[in-house]
Amino acid sequence: MQKTQWFLTAILIIIGLGCVPSLHELYTEDTVVFDPKLVGCWQTEKGELWCFTRRANTSSYDLTIVEESEKRSYMTAYLVEIGPHRFLDISPKELKRPDLGGWQEYHLQPVHTFYLVEGTEPNLMLAAMMPEAMEKLLEDKPALLKHEKVDNRLILTASTPQLQEFLSKPEMVDLVFGEAAPLKPHKASAPEGKEQPN
Repeated sequence: MQKTQWFLTAILIIIGLGCVPSLHELYTEDTVVFDPKLVGCWQTEKGELWCFTRRANTSSYDLTIVEESEKRSYMTAYLVEIGPHRFLDISPKELKRPDLGGWQEYHLQPVHTFYLVEGTEPNLMLAAMMPEAMEKLLEDKPALLKHEKVDNRLILTASTPQLQEFLSKPEMVDLVFGEAAPLKPHKASAPEGKEQPN
């Protein structure tokens, strides 16, 4: 299906942040776990705040990422347990805008990014999937995982079961995730000044 310019731009922005976007989610009902230790605000080395709250009546999280410029990104996050590893699946929160027509809303497809969770105490340790490592792996073994290229950039198109099977192999996790970066606990319990939109 033809994608809108917004969708392509969103993918390229995510790639520009050093992530590998996926069209499909990593989580299924039987792999989602909830860890209360994740709830709260964490600060990256660059000064961003990642603030997690539990979504009502679910095992997922609302995630607000506050940049140094005070710009905010409103995301949904799932903690996924596959084999010995835990991963975060992050995607844009669905925002209902009254001025958005049905045709445009239909074409605004979310993408997912995956992070390896290596610990939550005392710091939240997250490792991002490395685009260069994934590209090299799939160049050598293109049938390993379904994917496409947009403007010569990698996008994973594999189904959820295929993604889970791929990440159930410790050797693949070691190959495609980088070094974990620490997010330190921050005294703020939630971003100040603004609430998450519905």
